[in-house]
Amino acid sequence: MTVWAAEEPPETYSDQFLREVYVPKHSQTLDLGSSCILYAKWYLGRSDESWGNAGQIKATSDKPSVGGIVLTTEGSGHVAIILHIEGSNLLITEANYLPGQISTRSLSLDDPVIRGYFSP
Repeated sequence: MTVWAAEEPPETYSDQFLREVYVPKHSQTLDLGSSCILYAKWYLGRSDESWGNAGQIKATSDKPSVGGIVLTTEGSGHVAIILHIEGSNLLITEANYLPGQISTRSLSLDDPVIRGYFSP
């Protein structure tokens, strides 16, 4: 690591091969915490797909898989991404379970709020 004395500013270099480039941020990044669907699609790299509302998504499986979606009856319907399965528990990440926030929690496989699983 180079440390510069206060009176010695670092040299400025110019390079004909370097130029400033605009790199846009994901346009919905600020909104992700307010929608479980937007967050799940963004997390899985499927933002350009249309899934409908969480309560309308049909289960495609009765068995969970890491990287898949758990569908619940919470609120008017809710989705979360399955990060890990350990014994009879799912570790999930989700948005808007806590209003406006992205969070993780554990969910028991026999929890009555689970209505199925979805693999996009």
